Amino acid sequence: MTTHVYRKYPNNTKAIRALRETDASFNEICNDYEEMCTWLAAQNCSTDSLSEECTDAREIIRDLEAEIKTALMEAGYQIGTQEQVANK
Repeated sequence: MTTHVYRKYPNNTKAIRALRETDASFNEICNDYEEMCTWLAAQNCSTDSLSEECTDAREIIRDLEAEIKTALMEAGYQIGTQEQVANK
């Protein structure tokens, strides 16, 4: 079950669901995001943890978040809203 992406972007849940249904690449990005967030949580990495694995995981998560935002914006969605931009 994907929950991390919806918790990160609670105002974009409908937009994320819609895009996941129509864009296999976006769906894979969301799956990767879920996997990395779940892994990081299971490692009990504190935000101050400097372990290389935890640091790498956080970096991957930040990159995936940027990809999610970009994909939403390219599909015409505004971050923080379910609405698509009128000219999309």
